[in-house]
Amino acid sequence: MVALFVLCQPIGSTLWSIDREALSTDLITLYAFGWALELVSTFVIDRFELFGLNPTWRSFRGKPDETSRFRQPSLYRIVRHPL
Repeated sequence: MVALFVLCQPIGSTLWSIDREALSTDLITLYAFGWALELVSTFVIDRFELFGLNPTWRSFRGKPDETSRFRQPSLYRIVRHPL
């Protein structure tokens, strides 16, 4: 990874650009919607469950490990993995 950053060189030309204002606004709106969807999706499920830390946390607290039940809250009913 260090070599990638050290040896990286600029391309020197524009890869793509948008001349129409309406299309530019649409793309920025779609981009913002994607980030908002990702943020909302992380709040729908438990953070410890998201990162797989439930068993470790329960063991640390001295509580017995319980099997997580399968849930499909809000966006997860529509999209398999909204994150």
